[in-house]
Amino acid sequence: EEAALRLDEALQLAPDHPNYLALRGAALARAGRVAEAVPMFRAALRHHPDSADLLENLGLALQQPGRNQEAADAFRRALRNDPDRIESLNGLAWILATDPDAEPAQRREAVERAETACRATEHRRPDFLDTLAAAYAAAGRFPEAIAAAREALALLETIQAPGLAEQVGARLELYLAEKPFAEGETP
Repeated sequence: EEAALRLDEALQLAPDHPNYLALRGAALARAGRVAEAVPMFRAALRHHPDSADLLENLGLALQQPGRNQEAADAFRRALRNDPDRIESLNGLAWILATDPDAEPAQRREAVERAETACRATEHRRPDFLDTLAAAYAAAGRFPEAIAAAREALALLETIQAPGLAEQVGARLELYLAEKPFAEGETP
């Protein structure tokens, strides 16, 4: 809270300072105030349009139903500038995997991006494994989706994340029934 107050004061003195805008956007996003974070990231991007970090943060803030296309665009731009951005890889993979209208090429891309993100993190990020499971299911690769979801659940047991564990468990039930998860569904 103290940092947020200081950033607000700094922005009053220098309202277009890109670093202050980026930091304030990040603070707002972490506080769950993504609607307020998005304009901060966009303003900072006017000064640094090729910043992979800003683009990734914008994509993460936009990643919600109704804004997924904007988020995907931000992730793609971030990856063009820095192909190793694992949060962008995962974010884009999730959007592609959970789009009920995705074309087969998009589903293949979702699998490739999710596999890359999981390899980069040595399969130690349950949220990335959840994305990988969703991508496999979207591509009709249900045995692999089930295995990835179970791997995510095993990791979630060790870190005590009940909310995400419930969601992954519900999606696992879909995969066991050979159904993909689509954005906007309950699990």
